[in-house]
Amino acid sequence: MVGVANRKSVAWAVAKLLKEEGASVIYCVRNKKRREELKCLLDDENVILCCDFENSEEIEFLGQEIESNTTGQLSGILHSIAFANYADGIKPFYETKREHFLQATQISSFSLVELSRICKPFLADNASVVTVGIS
Repeated sequence: MVGVANRKSVAWAVAKLLKEEGASVIYCVRNKKRREELKCLLDDENVILCCDFENSEEIEFLGQEIESNTTGQLSGILHSIAFANYADGIKPFYETKREHFLQATQISSFSLVELSRICKPFLADNASVVTVGIS
């Protein structure tokens, strides 16, 4: 479950439903601050990993952490990452700088490819890979 931001995020709603159905969920958030915020919403038995998908080393380390926190095969992964660079403030999309667009695409979209690659060894043959995009 990658991309839980808060109680209003799509990933949070999906995780809640999965847990109600008896699934075990491994959470992944962008940084330690988000981990602490999520800890307040969950009990102590949940696994919360961190990965900034802008950082290649963190992506590789996430693969190692998933391996050490997985006892069997994963039934699926949910990718729900949305990123935009607001360093210049909120502007109309057509005023987006090229480097900010490419950064957002890498973090929001290409991270699905990277997440799938690091999870592949742990996915069951009939596992699902789901991505959620919102505007």
